[in-house]
Amino acid sequence: MHPFSLILSLVAALAITGVGRAETQVFAAAEVDPWALLVELRSALVGDSPLTVDFDQTFTPAGFSTGDTESGSLAMALPSCLRWDYRDPFPRSFLLCGELAYSWNPGEASGRLHRVADDERQGLDLLRLNVDSLRHQYSAAIELLETGFAVHLRPLDDASDITHASLNVAPTRNRLLAIAFEDAEGNTTSFTLRDYTPTASSGPFTPPIDVDWIED
Repeated sequence: MHPFSLILSLVAALAITGVGRAETQVFAAAEVDPWALLVELRSALVGDSPLTVDFDQTFTPAGFSTGDTESGSLAMALPSCLRWDYRDPFPRSFLLCGELAYSWNPGEASGRLHRVADDERQGLDLLRLNVDSLRHQYSAAIELLETGFAVHLRPLDDASDITHASLNVAPTRNRLLAIAFEDAEGNTTSFTLRDYTPTASSGPFTPPIDVDWIED
């Protein structure tokens, strides 16, 4: 798997399994417009100063009921930049800004630079595209949870690498609590997000200057 495949698929999402799902509330889901909810969420995340949030990521291969979990922090300066710093079990970092994606391991002299092509944007749309663009690519349905809302998205193109994605949104509609997706091979990836804090500077969104970048 290409080192950026998971990251690009994540943001095709950030599930099939309904991560973080609680029992649905009894009132009608039809009372909430999923697209209007995504507009509120995206406006809040884009309008805020850059944010950092802790995450747990679980990758479950097709045919398995459990998978491996990693943890770290995600810095967001939407709609342009995202940075993942994995801490456990193996430290490594990924930075996506505009069309450029970087990956590196702390302490190593070289890292990888990848230019994101249009056909690799399956994982970039949910956090980086505006909602009008999403409407042309997905159908949307809402599920009301005790913990807030789940927006379920299915691609309109049967050839999409992502078969189903879901975003769990806080009742305040300004924070993403979980995101998950299933790829065409049946693998599932889920992220739970917690502890949003302001990011102090733009430093996280600048690639390290002491790394020799090798372009793919």
